[in-house]
Amino acid sequence: MNQYDLAESERKQPSRSGRALVLDGRGSGTREHVLPLTINGTAEQRANVEDWLRQICSQANVDRNTGAVSLGPTPGQYTTGCDCLRRLIEGGPGRRVVTVHLLDAAHQRYPRDHTRPATDRDPPIRDAGGGATVPWDEGAYMDGNGNPGKGPDGQPGSNADVYIDNSDFARHGYDFQAPETNQKIECPQWIILAHELTTGHASWCIQGLELGPESKGMTTETYKAKRENRVIDSEQPHRLAHVPKLKRRPHVPEAD
Repeated sequence: MNQYDLAESERKQPSRSGRALVLDGRGSGTREHVLPLTINGTAEQRANVEDWLRQICSQANVDRNTGAVSLGPTPGQYTTGCDCLRRLIEGGPGRRVVTVHLLDAAHQRYPRDHTRPATDRDPPIRDAGGGATVPWDEGAYMDGNGNPGKGPDGQPGSNADVYIDNSDFARHGYDFQAPETNQKIECPQWIILAHELTTGHASWCIQGLELGPESKGMTTETYKAKRENRVIDSEQPHRLAHVPKLKRRPHVPEAD
């Protein structure tokens, strides 16, 4: 296994090759973004997330000490998420930061504002199906003409926090029955992470390409449904490539 071990100088001034995805096992409190793609948490938590990432990119490595994510040189069984994971490691065109926070329980809440810890007014992670992505600013969203959004610094995209229910709904999981076919749709933790991360919400956020309120002619319900369905579509290559294959997740209804 290749370990991603950065020198102290690289942590203070990360280069394009020294990017990381942070996994934060605390779930709330102070955020420490050292590198644009890193993982905070215990060594055991980082090992678990490495296993999840390897379901979409067998080259993925997570350093047990720094939490940094890197890609090894040799392709393995799963490759559907490698290009997108590489983009996240590089930080996107605006060199943005993605931080993954592991929440201890399904009832634990995630903050809808990155500047503060979660409060009772924030939703529990179970209401988001075990995973949620929170961009830092409006730079995450395309403008009304379809151009990439820009952050306060004038660069494309936004930093983003990704929250994952580490308990997997108290080990009951987030599988569900498709309403039309009554088939069981499997949603293991690795697919939830992929939904939020690779070709998912965080990937669009760092590029300024997430669908948002400025999209022309759409109600709030419609743009949120379209945004979710675009990411559901991105799950399909991961689901089909997996052994055994996973059934496709159905779209959420779009109002108009």
